[in-house]
Amino acid sequence: MISVRERAMNFLSYREHSRYELHCKLARHDYNPEDVEQALQLLQEENLQCDVRFAESYVTSKSESGYGPRYITQQLQQRRVNASVIADAIRVIDCWQEIIKRIWHKKYDVSMTSLTDQAKQRRYLLSRGFEPEHVSDWMKNGIPTSIDKEY
Repeated sequence: MISVRERAMNFLSYREHSRYELHCKLARHDYNPEDVEQALQLLQEENLQCDVRFAESYVTSKSESGYGPRYITQQLQQRRVNASVIADAIRVIDCWQEIIKRIWHKKYDVSMTSLTDQAKQRRYLLSRGFEPEHVSDWMKNGIPTSIDKEY
């Protein structure tokens, strides 16, 4: 039988995991709960598992995929990452307007001027987890009126 540590290391070899994620994955196997906790503690002491590193990696990955700070925060909270760690990781990304611009251009070619179209665009951006003030700013100032050759 694979040891708790070996299995945890196997999970971590694919990607970073929060402590909670690792605990849940290891709990699915028939390991003694004390052994799981001990293995997780050792992994943290050896800096092989780190919620700060996980949060930074997760924020980078999801923001590059076009998700906003609200969505990312919610996902990290579900993975039981500490609120201050989440806030610090989110704060590192300072280009939310650029991300909005990129995903808007990916979905829409030119500005759709009807109120219905604008409402649809706003809902789309909000559903991706962007802050309402970032979306409002983009809707007021950022939407091009003709095809932007940059994208």
